[in-house]
Amino acid sequence: MSRLLEFLSSFEPRKAKAAAFVGLLAGILVAALFTHYDNVASGKEVAPQSASDQPAEVPSLLPETAVEAAPAAASASTSTSASAPAETGARPAVPEGQALPPQTPTATEFLDAALEQYVRDALSRDSSVRVATLESGETIEFSIDPDLQDAVEKEIKGWAPEEAAFVAVDPHSGEVLAMAGFENGKLSPGRALAANGPAASVFKLVTASALVEAKNVGVGRQVCVRGGHSSIPKSLLFADPKLDTDCQSVAEAMGKSTNVVFARLAYNKLSEAELKTYAERFGFNKAIPFLWPVEVSSLDVPQDRVEFARMAAGFYHANLSPLHGALLAGAIANGGTLMQPQVVRSVTSADGRNLYSLTPRKLGRAVSRTTASKLTTMMLETTASGTAAKYFRKRSKALDGIQVAGKTGSLSRKVGNQMMHYSWFVGFAPADKPVIAFASLVVNGPKWKVKGPVVARKALDAYFGKSLSKAPAAPRRTTRAPKARILPSAAAL
Repeated sequence: MSRLLEFLSSFEPRKAKAAAFVGLLAGILVAALFTHYDNVASGKEVAPQSASDQPAEVPSLLPETAVEAAPAAASASTSTSASAPAETGARPAVPEGQALPPQTPTATEFLDAALEQYVRDALSRDSSVRVATLESGETIEFSIDPDLQDAVEKEIKGWAPEEAAFVAVDPHSGEVLAMAGFENGKLSPGRALAANGPAASVFKLVTASALVEAKNVGVGRQVCVRGGHSSIPKSLLFADPKLDTDCQSVAEAMGKSTNVVFARLAYNKLSEAELKTYAERFGFNKAIPFLWPVEVSSLDVPQDRVEFARMAAGFYHANLSPLHGALLAGAIANGGTLMQPQVVRSVTSADGRNLYSLTPRKLGRAVSRTTASKLTTMMLETTASGTAAKYFRKRSKALDGIQVAGKTGSLSRKVGNQMMHYSWFVGFAPADKPVIAFASLVVNGPKWKVKGPVVARKALDAYFGKSLSKAPAAPRRTTRAPKARILPSAAAL
């Protein structure tokens, strides 16, 4: 984003005004774009109201470090180093405890109320535009996919749950393809950037990463367990050949979101520092740079070993924002590399000169490519025979032949005087050659309305079905129309 920042911070008065216009237009345009029961992963209990539920300000993510091989020192507390050289154009690291510097100048410093109103009036005429022309002649192209955005918003608004959010990104470039939110009875894109809900069993992906990469736990390893559907007492963390009759592979345990398997493996194999290391590699406890502030996905690793095991299985102690959830899934889809989210694809001057082109930026390497491949294998179990299988068993034409890798998460906690039920589904598709990564979150009150996988499935149908709906009609006297599945290409790779 450095070239865009250069354009935004230009000292020429006219260009400064236009630059601010770009920033404001980006915010208002996306804001305008955003105004149009059985995947339970086991594990419901009332969360204690504690300070650990509140996200804290921490340093921004640092550049990628070499982690292709399994880490040599498992006791390292983070996957990146403060002394690591910064990438060209990357934001500098900020000392812990200090606020992040603003990414762009404040638009209101340059704009008067009349100009702002002009932008609002222009956008209100068509909120589905992807390329907008500024009053001064510059054009700005956004990465938002209007069709996908519209489909998701209609789906969420139709169900009208207590809260909901959906984010889709290109896993290779970090481009945001859709970002929708819902709360207080209306569409609210800010919900997609809030980390005020538990990560639930989505956190099993982090635990699995540490087990596979640091401890060489194979995805086919058989583990026999018992119980643990709604809670994990200490007794379940120890093997008992007479009682442990539920045997499944680690991959199957991921698909079925079996709490005891991950709790027991973490209890017996991982240290607090090791799990924290992998969580922070995936972006927990880190500020994610974006055009708008993203609430930090907080992580509080318990020192108590039993509570630590519960956390590893997805029982509290970690919050997650939907944007971060999409990036987390995208990192696995991208061979283990976490990308920076971006929404402005290009800026062109009135005379046709390129002022800015999106350059993909790495936030860091979460896991090796080998580990990412193993995680993908595990996530495929979720939609093949696990907690989300019922939503993908019957394929639409849009998803015919497309494998979806995913992970559900379901957890309940009391918010005020009301029990709230959080339903997650994060993943990517196609599993072998990903072009989209996503996170779907639905928060239901006492009366369940819809679950995360339902919204995600609708989004994927819209995304992959777009080419089908626009395909030409089959010529007469043919028995079957040729298939048309031209997948959207990953831009700016």
